[in-house]
Amino acid sequence: QLSIFTLSFFVNQAYNNWRMVYFATRSIQGRINDICLLLTLSAARSNEYGEVDGITGYQTQIEGRVDDDGDERDAKKLVQDVTRLLRISHTFFWAVKPICSDGLSDVLFKDEIDDIPTDSDGSRFGPLLLSPQGLEMLVKYGQLTRREVNALKKTNLAPSQYPYVLMEWAGLRIMSGLRKGELVGGPGLEENF
Repeated sequence: QLSIFTLSFFVNQAYNNWRMVYFATRSIQGRINDICLLLTLSAARSNEYGEVDGITGYQTQIEGRVDDDGDERDAKKLVQDVTRLLRISHTFFWAVKPICSDGLSDVLFKDEIDDIPTDSDGSRFGPLLLSPQGLEMLVKYGQLTRREVNALKKTNLAPSQYPYVLMEWAGLRIMSGLRKGELVGGPGLEENF
């Protein structure tokens, strides 16, 4: 009877832990979905201002509109920037969580991935992604820009705080898009973001 009690107790604890992780994951995914839906719905679409993307109709060129850093910005670029920042933020969020998986065991062509050190164990995969080498790899694959990596390093924050920095950047990019007319909406849209 004691063994049945012990077994059922630990199975129940494991199930409760799985359920908490599952609901946290779905909650985060849902909020990212909400932001991306609002973003794509409100992205400027117009034939009057430059070239129009044939699939989505996003404004892809805004005459005379230049961002604070001197880069020309447009609605299509805004959508791409924000979704990329949110995707990497979500990845970084889970990278700081302790796990026992190497993240590669279900990859079919894992022998073709040569950027991952062969001596890495599963418990260090998340910290490896957040390390300077991992950040460089993300630049190489176009998931972060050189400027973003330099800015992350200059924050002097622990890598566990990187997801929140990226979320803040996504929010700032959205607010900049509202100000510059890359997003079309009013106070209600801004409030929902």
